[in-house]
Order: sequence, then structure tokens, then C-alpha cells
Amino acid sequence: MRNNLDTTLPWEALLSEEDIKLLTQEDYAQQYKWNKWDYVIVGAAGIIASLTDYFWVSIPKTITTGRYAGQKGSIITEWLNRIKLPPPFQKQLETDANVPYDNTGGGDHRIDTFGHDPVLGFIIGTIDIMRGGATTIKGGNISIESGLAEPVGPLDALVKQFLHLLSDVTTSKGLPVPFASIFRSLNFGSFPIPNGKTATISQLALWMYHNGYDLRHFITMGITPAVIEIIIRLYLMIQHYLEKGETKFLLASNPKYRSMLLLAHAVACAGNAGKIALYQGNPLAINYAEWLALFRYLVPSIKYWVFDKQKLRIMYFNNIIDSNWDQLINSSQALLEKTYMDNLPIIPLGKCNEWVDEQIMPNT
Repeated sequence: MRNNLDTTLPWEALLSEEDIKLLTQEDYAQQYKWNKWDYVIVGAAGIIASLTDYFWVSIPKTITTGRYAGQKGSIITEWLNRIKLPPPFQKQLETDANVPYDNTGGGDHRIDTFGHDPVLGFIIGTIDIMRGGATTIKGGNISIESGLAEPVGPLDALVKQFLHLLSDVTTSKGLPVPFASIFRSLNFGSFPIPNGKTATISQLALWMYHNGYDLRHFITMGITPAVIEIIIRLYLMIQHYLEKGETKFLLASNPKYRSMLLLAHAVACAGNAGKIALYQGNPLAINYAEWLALFRYLVPSIKYWVFDKQKLRIMYFNNIIDSNWDQLINSSQALLEKTYMDNLPIIPLGKCNEWVDEQIMPNT
């Protein structure tokens, strides 16, 4: 070639490293860039959620004695505690859904058995029913017992597990919060409790359960993350429709949407930390549901920042290269064809030799 240019090289080889870096950073980042309304909505959602946490969630019940005396309980949890199953139905459930891990004894057996866990119970509790045993926590140690009842099939065990949890959820002690059985097995740490002593994580979980920190209050706590989810998701759906005019909305695969939810939940968790301070460090003020929501978005976000971001950036750039290169080839081919056809002279059939002679010897 005239300028010593190798035409077989891909077009990105003709760009400097600075040009390629600028293209990749600006093009990839632009699609996930926040505008001022994104920040406003995220901040507003976090603040509103914090206010619901303080005024509506509060603590499980009013405390009348001790260090935290005078702290008011949640009216929503109080209302949930008044809900009861009809006595005949309750009695029938207790009869039909008798499970082996319910015979481990003790008034704290619900928080001391994995079968009563609202989440883990559907796994470990079902297995316990199938084998006729119990998985319990004694002194912070996990114990597996057998031979407490006759084994049953998987489907019958799953149905019995569901019915048993249903029979316990509206009783005076209710069911523990999800994963409480794990906290009961953590027999370490040193946390102050109202009687002036210190407690391990296991003992603190038991104290909180005794003071109404159960599944019903967990439902109340769920109001806080629900407020954030509703506000942010509604805003993003409206924004998505106005910008793209599409009804299809994929939130989980969009890093910007996940980061907005993560920041809103982080604001709410910061508000919950402030609430705990206002409640004199009362652990009952912890909004467990909100902290779970924060970790739900934090874990995949860390994975994106550490592992996926650079890979997706490269994939995005390669897609641009491939599509633009194909478009360039097609456009160049069409241009060459049109140029060739526009400048090609018309040769009458049967007079090809005469035309060649004229081109070679035009003046003869």
C-alpha cells in the first residue's frame, strides 16, 4: 500500500491505547450512569424507610421494667399477636401435625430446634420427620437424635412440616425469626443485657426471643425493606418505560438498578443503627429484615465489582467492535458496487472486440 498500511489488521489496531480506553470506559459506563433524580429517589427511599423503622417497627413489645423501661412496642406487632387460629382448627392441626422434634422438652424448644426455623425447618425439619428424629441445640452445641417417631415418606413429611409450623405461628410464643437456630448455636461473644450481665450470641438470641422477637415481629420489620423495594422499583419501571418505551424490565441483570437498591438499603441500615442508639443500645431495635435485605444486594454487588465488571466491559466493547465492523464491511461493499455500476460503460452485445480496440487504440 502507498502508506505502508496493512489492511488485514482489525480496525481497533489502528487506534491508540488512549482511544480504546476512552471508548470502552465512556461507552460502558454511560449506560449505568446515575442522574440527579436517581440520587434523589434513592436518598428519599432510604429516609422514608428509616422513618417507618423508627415509628412503625419500633421494638416487639412495650418494656415496663429494667434498663429499657418506657420504650414503646410496635402497634403492628401487637395487632399481629392478637391474630389466632380458630380453636377447633388449632387443635386439629396440633393432632394431625405432631412431629418428633416437638418432643424434645423445654419451653424454649422452638428456638432450640432447627425444625421450628421458618426457613431451615423446611429442609432440616422435613428430614427429621422423615427419619423420626430431631436436630436440637443444647448449650450452644448441635445434637442429632433418632428413634423419636416412626419414619415417613418425603411428601408426607413436607406436608406435616408445613402444618406444624402453621399450628405454632399464632401461639403465645410463636415461631422464631428465620435462621434463629443458627444464632442459638453460636456460643461465643460478649454482649451486655439488661440484668447487668453479658451474654453470648446464643444467649442474646434466646433473650430476644423471650421478649417478643419472633416471626410476627419479623413480618413487621419487613415493612422497612418493602418500602424501599416499592419506591425504587416503581421509579425504575417508570424511568425505563419513558426512556426505552418497553415493558420488559430486567432489574436483576442491571448493575445500576442493583446499586440503587443497595445504596437505599444502606441508608436504611444506617438509620437503623441510629435507631438502636436512640433506644439505648436495645438489641430488640435491630431491624433484622432490613439487614438481610442489605446483604442480599451486597453479596452480588461485590461479585460484580471484583469479578464481573471488567469481563462485562470487555464483552460490551467486543460487541461494539463486531457490530460496527460488520456494518462497515456491508456499507463499503455497497458503496463499491454502486461506484462500479455507475462508471461502467455500456457494451453492446456482439461488439466487445470493437470496444476493446477503441480503448487500446482510440486515435487510430
